[in-house]
Amino acid sequence: MDYDGFIMNRTNNTPLTPFELEVIDTVGSIGASLSIAGSGFILASFALISELRKKAAFRMVAFLSIADVLAAISNLLPFPSGDVVCLVQAWMMSIFELASIFWSFCIALTVFLVIVKHKQQRRKWEIGYHIFSWGLPVALAIPPQALSLYGNSGGWCWIASVDPNTGEPSEIGQALRFIQFYGPLWIVLVLNTVMYMFVIRKAAKLWKEAKARARAIEKQTDRPPSRASSDSSDSSMARSTASVELKATSMPQTVKSRGRREWRTIRRLFFYPPILFLTWIFGSINRVYLISPSAPPLFYLTLLHRTFSSLQGFFNFLAYGTSATVRTAIAKAIRGRKNAQKDNRRKEKYVQQ
Repeated sequence: MDYDGFIMNRTNNTPLTPFELEVIDTVGSIGASLSIAGSGFILASFALISELRKKAAFRMVAFLSIADVLAAISNLLPFPSGDVVCLVQAWMMSIFELASIFWSFCIALTVFLVIVKHKQQRRKWEIGYHIFSWGLPVALAIPPQALSLYGNSGGWCWIASVDPNTGEPSEIGQALRFIQFYGPLWIVLVLNTVMYMFVIRKAAKLWKEAKARARAIEKQTDRPPSRASSDSSDSSMARSTASVELKATSMPQTVKSRGRREWRTIRRLFFYPPILFLTWIFGSINRVYLISPSAPPLFYLTLLHRTFSSLQGFFNFLAYGTSATVRTAIAKAIRGRKNAQKDNRRKEKYVQQ
């Protein structure tokens, strides 16, 4: 099947040209490749570094990356490529793009419960997260299939807005686009934003309290010694006092260092909701615009839609896969490997001697 005529004319619609479809497909493939590379890095780190596998938060990041890889693979499928591949692409996009969004919600919810509500993270939470993040997208992907509405959606295969039997605009298809994907997407975006606002406010409060404790300790260590202690001639008492003062002097630095790490975490949280917003804002505008049966597909809007949606996995890699926790774990693993290699070389030299 070639590109000609694959974008169906609806009422007074002008179809996208073959060249425009080629550009959209190429850009989508590039974005999907970057997403696979970024998500693959996260999954490789998870598989190779045991310290990361022990962290419940990073396990969720790994599951999000699995969804991102599979969603990116769907973006790499050629368009148009026949009914079977078109159907596979539609199913994969329906399930895994939404699963990635749901996993981002689960991560935000966990951070909110632990930091704001002081809940202790439990393994049973993950069971519910799996049911929610994989099960609900599968359930939402069934109605379009039952109604035979998977097909051309304007540059790739998803929920068609044209009735396959009559060729007329389908109100059910338009509604399912928002019921299946865009409705849940914007609900998650709002909830994530609200939860991270609470988390940021709570973390900022804890940081201020840490700074106040550091200042209080500094004031205590700056006080002049009492007369009784200055008159004491016991050397062991002097050594004990010096030791206590040394520890007290180092405590503000420790508190400050911890505060700086917490502030870096706070700043990183600012980026999570905007990343999800940026990924899907053009797709949302495009789908709202195409609600009108007489609205012709716009090349540049469709191109922006495909570009940013195909980069979902890459954006998630930047958000979750480059954190200080991940960088520290990788650095420790590299140092451990180098030390192990040095030990092996020393053992080999000893055996040779």
